[in-house]
Amino acid sequence: MKASSRSTIESSFRKIANILNVDAHESLAIRMKITLSVLAAWPCRWLMVFNNSLGQDAKAELRDYMPGSEQGAYLITRDFEEAREWKVVRLPDLGLLDVIELLLMRSGAERSDENYEQGIKLVKKLEKIPRLVMQVGLYIKKSKVSFADLVERSDEPLRARPFVLSRLREGRSKLEK
Repeated sequence: MKASSRSTIESSFRKIANILNVDAHESLAIRMKITLSVLAAWPCRWLMVFNNSLGQDAKAELRDYMPGSEQGAYLITRDFEEAREWKVVRLPDLGLLDVIELLLMRSGAERSDENYEQGIKLVKKLEKIPRLVMQVGLYIKKSKVSFADLVERSDEPLRARPFVLSRLREGRSKLEK
């Protein structure tokens, strides 16, 4: 989600709330509480990316938007202000194999058939955007998660939808009390 301002974060949470079928007539505060409670109770592992955080202490500033969950992980990217003054260099679109090599190099993963197969799926989900591939590669290296686990995490929301809806109903009834 875009994290460049409070309004962009709230806009992203509105979209997540819509996907989770949170009642659009509720106030933003209630919709966010329900969305955060659903994510906190999510039964599968998940990853939330806060992109382009502008704050100096991003974790402290984003804490209210980070549901406490043993299943959840966060990736926070920052906007490097000094880079705004640099001359823009346009790079040609990287080929699929080049992006996979970037992922393998950044993650420190071995070059195996399985990693190439899962790497293709992963870089396609990341739309072959080098910055995202590099960030995810670093996340893989630090967290010791496999490519396959990360690909699976990105597919889980669709499989867990019945659970989400039941949690939404529970969360709404708790908030109404």
